[in-house]
Amino acid sequence: MKAARELGFNIPEELSVIGYDGIALGAYIDPPLTTLTFSIEESGKEMVNLLMRRLKNPDIPVISKLASAILKLRGSEGPPSSIQNKNMENCL
Repeated sequence: MKAARELGFNIPEELSVIGYDGIALGAYIDPPLTTLTFSIEESGKEMVNLLMRRLKNPDIPVISKLASAILKLRGSEGPPSSIQNKNMENCL
């Protein structure tokens, strides 16, 4: 977020920033960091169960699973800005 501010972006008015780790420290920065969090324990158990089923029966079809996540809105997200002509050259 520091780099975005240095480039002249206002968070969240012009740029939404969302983390993916659920770190508690994110609640104490300015603006507080919106984050996605999920249970590593639940995901790990599900992966082990899938692996054990596959090892017992290698012929079963491959299963894809999505981990469910929780979105914690803290303030670094916002609706799309009406500003369309922000200079993006410095971002690349």
